[in-house]
Amino acid sequence: MQRWAQDFQQQEDQLESIIALEVEARVRRLGLKLKKSSTTKSITLDDNRLKQFTRVTQYLANNYQDNITVEDVAQAMNLHPKYTMQFFKKVSHMTVLDYLLRLRMAHAQRLLLTTDRKVIDIALESGFHSLSSFYYAFQKYHPNLKPAEWRRKTLAK
Repeated sequence: MQRWAQDFQQQEDQLESIIALEVEARVRRLGLKLKKSSTTKSITLDDNRLKQFTRVTQYLANNYQDNITVEDVAQAMNLHPKYTMQFFKKVSHMTVLDYLLRLRMAHAQRLLLTTDRKVIDIALESGFHSLSSFYYAFQKYHPNLKPAEWRRKTLAK
């Protein structure tokens, strides 16, 4: 993240695009990482299932800033919402909403490190409905730190 912050401070459009792609790739890698889970059985990904999973993650990556639901994702993929939830969890070992939260948090953290914008503006741009929902989500990843404090501490390193 420090490298991203340094690159972003150079204010070059090409570097900003690369940073955005790197953040997206990192989040997608998290979703694709298959790890053993006691609550969810893994499934084998044939070409069709891999394409289906890729389409879902691409949809989420393209729309995470919007107010979307599992039903919206399923409808866009021509799938049943329950199937979408179960399939996604079996492949990624996380729920669609957890993945969506990770995308939003990655975007918010990138903005916190690379801009001096207000936290409320960052929260809303990242897809959170309110400042309180952003603070609640932020606490999952950074307990006992507010976003502005996290920004200061991270940039000071």
